[in-house]
Amino acid sequence: APRSLTSPMALCARTAALASAEAPACTRARGARRAHRRAPRCAAAQACGVDFPAASSDGLQFAGCGARSKKIAFLSVDVYAVGLYVAAEAWRAEREAGRAALDAEGSKLLRIVMVRGVDSETFWSALREALQPRIAEIATWLATAETASGDFMAETAEKAELKEEAALEALDEMKAFFAAESNLQKGDVVELRWGGRGSNDVSAALPGKRHEVTLTSEEFGRALFACYLDE
Repeated sequence: APRSLTSPMALCARTAALASAEAPACTRARGARRAHRRAPRCAAAQACGVDFPAASSDGLQFAGCGARSKKIAFLSVDVYAVGLYVAAEAWRAEREAGRAALDAEGSKLLRIVMVRGVDSETFWSALREALQPRIAEIATWLATAETASGDFMAETAEKAELKEEAALEALDEMKAFFAAESNLQKGDVVELRWGGRGSNDVSAALPGKRHEVTLTSEEFGRALFACYLDE
């Protein structure tokens, strides 16, 4: 897999327990009640005063959290807190097998909660700055990958180029998504989803504003989540 690049904000996934990891299967009604429980707080989210639900609306389980801060003069100011939600059983199996977070199968959700208002262009610019080198890194790795016998094939490079084009198209669509919103206010939530390894399903949403975009690129999904999950 491509090497990790420096992450702008690494999640504290190792320090927060996977919520309800040992809980038995339950009925839909009980599962709905569990979704309103609070997840364990990591130090970063606690400092921001953000509580994350133990489960997402579609049943993904809380796995960790962190915070993004910005330096203003000599002060470090929190901008947003972010919580990671995963398909618990698939996540545990993949992690126990020694696979990195980005290589794990199963749906993943990043729930970003703004703790300070920023204009959407500023938010997008910072995210794009982190995304672009990761897309380039993934494309380079795909283009130079060898076959099982150790050979390099021109066909591999051609497929990699098509995948890079799809990722860049998704980048443009994500830009348009944020451009449609002038500002992100304190308390606003941004949800980023990816179907995980092998999935082209990616989406971004502002649930409170009923604004959503659906994208199609596994490489873009990997690059997007690598901004927070690089290990």
